[in-house]
Amino acid sequence: HMRVAEEARGRGKQICFDPGQELHYKWDSDTFTRMMELSDVLFLNHAELRRALKYTRMTKPRDLLEYVDTLVLTKGKRGSSIRTRDDRIDVPMVPAEVVEDTTGAGDAFRGGYYAGLHRGMSARDSLFLGAAVASFVVERQGPQTNIPTFDQAWERALASGAGGE
Repeated sequence: HMRVAEEARGRGKQICFDPGQELHYKWDSDTFTRMMELSDVLFLNHAELRRALKYTRMTKPRDLLEYVDTLVLTKGKRGSSIRTRDDRIDVPMVPAEVVEDTTGAGDAFRGGYYAGLHRGMSARDSLFLGAAVASFVVERQGPQTNIPTFDQAWERALASGAGGE
């Protein structure tokens, strides 16, 4: 991971770091801190946030902005947020029709978030889109059994408050 990030950084590319569950066994304080220094965006869920704060000896999520420009936090039923040095955006969870299996919800969220940014959407709407994609994925057993189209996900995101900036 580090070598790829260093090469991409050298080419002027944006680095989005999502340590995922590997944070608990692959990274240590030194390697995690170095990877954050190379990164622009850091994705964390609640458990990963606790470990990141421990590795960096910091106490608050916003403290991680000493390393990255953008912190994206996924908070399950409490929604998600983006923090930068100047701003904080919180969006609620996009409700699923039913929750069968949460496996892959975080990956689905990130995929939707990236799709929104790629389409030129605001950070807020990209959070909503990510949450909407995740809401579809949790409705079926298995992480790839209910992947929505863009239009399906965006319709659900709009129904939950996206697009109202």
